[in-house]
Amino acid sequence: TWDRPSLTFESAHSPDFTFESSGRGGAGRLLHRGPAPHRRGPDARPRRRRPHPGRMPRRPAPLPPALAGRVFTRREALDRLSSDRLRSLDLRQVTHGAHRAVVDVPGSWAALGYPRPVAALPPEEAAVVVALTRGVASHLTAARLHGLVLPWWAEEDTRVHVSRPHRTGRTGRAGVACHGRTVPAEDRVEVHGVPVTSLERTWVDLCSLLRPDQVADAVVAGDALVNRPWADGTRLPPRTTASRLSAALERAGRFKGVRVARAALALIRVGADSPPETRLRLALLDAGLPEPRLQARLVSPAGERTDADMVVERSRVALHYDGGHHRTPEQQRRDARRDRLWQEAGHLSITVMGADLAEDFRTVVAAVVRHDRAVRATSTTSGPAPAAGLSNVKSGEWALSNVG
Repeated sequence: TWDRPSLTFESAHSPDFTFESSGRGGAGRLLHRGPAPHRRGPDARPRRRRPHPGRMPRRPAPLPPALAGRVFTRREALDRLSSDRLRSLDLRQVTHGAHRAVVDVPGSWAALGYPRPVAALPPEEAAVVVALTRGVASHLTAARLHGLVLPWWAEEDTRVHVSRPHRTGRTGRAGVACHGRTVPAEDRVEVHGVPVTSLERTWVDLCSLLRPDQVADAVVAGDALVNRPWADGTRLPPRTTASRLSAALERAGRFKGVRVARAALALIRVGADSPPETRLRLALLDAGLPEPRLQARLVSPAGERTDADMVVERSRVALHYDGGHHRTPEQQRRDARRDRLWQEAGHLSITVMGADLAEDFRTVVAAVVRHDRAVRATSTTSGPAPAAGLSNVKSGEWALSNVG
């Protein structure tokens, strides 16, 4: 038989490999002329050795006092520790570039006075995350820090929201939501040492998270900010005003949700002591009823006084929201006296319950609309209605004003 001579070919793409042909049917073998492929170069990162099954792992050196018991950044640690020490099992990574000891007891939001956690991370870790992003806490995180009234769906989002002047605002950090927004200096404050958007700017940012059909959520949050809360029988100053909210909206410029913010700003009123009262007022307006008077006070000719959460003067209807504290015998006697005075003044007194809120106040609004039609029909046949919707009783004058 005749055998062809063996041939050797050099690969132009991989000069470290050669192919040696035996000449029989194209068979041959691949030869490697360079260093072994499994070997690592001198600049390669050293592999982390696994402890031998029969040996105890080496105990890492204790942390320096400057790093113990707190969250520290990688830059702070490399001044005192090696990179291998940061990969020890007694340390855990809080986020990219931040570590802390496994045995550290995290802080709690309850210790800072928050009934619910502001974020999934404890306070000290959330503060480091904001610092590493070089931004300012905003949106839902800032809303919880300021105590804004949030819609129910916001409870599911426990990420740390940060705004920074970036084109996209994106970040690869887990549990962090970055927004590419520029926050001017006048819209920045500090809460527990953390840079946070101001109260007014936080309300504007909340509007950017709402759909066009969620304007009521922005109005509820805005009403709570401009309201004068009760404390020891007196009204306290509001946390902010509608004019300051408007100024923050102008500084924010154009953004997604600006129309929601403008529509909500036009509906914000002073006098709603609770979110259900705001939603009841909006339900009355949606039904075509006139703007109700909030926190109205009625004074009889004999000097007796009573209050109402809101009064639709044209319809002669007084509404009172029962938040669950009206069930004691003493409070029930006060409610009966209140209803009597409003009825003597020619008004229909309606008590609104939590069940009415569950159905979006449809039954209550329907009752007010029916009474409004009856009052208007009566005034058409018997002449114009008395001023402010009040009738004269016992030849005396009834006075209607606002509380506080």
